[in-house]
Amino acid sequence: MRIVPYPVLILLALFFLSGPALGENSDFRRCTIASKATPPTWPSTAQQMDDFLKVPGKRIPDTPTTPGRGKVEWRLYADTKSTLEQHPYHPAAPDWHKGPHFHLDIPGIKPHQRYVPGDPIPGYP
Repeated sequence: MRIVPYPVLILLALFFLSGPALGENSDFRRCTIASKATPPTWPSTAQQMDDFLKVPGKRIPDTPTTPGRGKVEWRLYADTKSTLEQHPYHPAAPDWHKGPHFHLDIPGIKPHQRYVPGDPIPGYP
């Protein structure tokens, strides 16, 4: 995977540590303090990401040409988006692309960053 530029880390840290759903005594804040030694990783399912962000993602229905895609989007800010999807219908695609993977779209970063479940989430020491 790619090294994430420093501004990306700042944006993610701002969202994850000061998001509107994260109060001072939230479970997530306690988790981030306790997880300094073990940084969190990208989750395996949309429900796990919903729980992590404390915000439900928008489920996008599969189409006849995208069976099994399971696309879910989280709008972190107006111009920042994370997407979980898979492409089992692309036989020549690499395994990471056929299985669940995340896209992270942040202004000024092209192309979007990609992560698979278990990759470290940027913005944590």
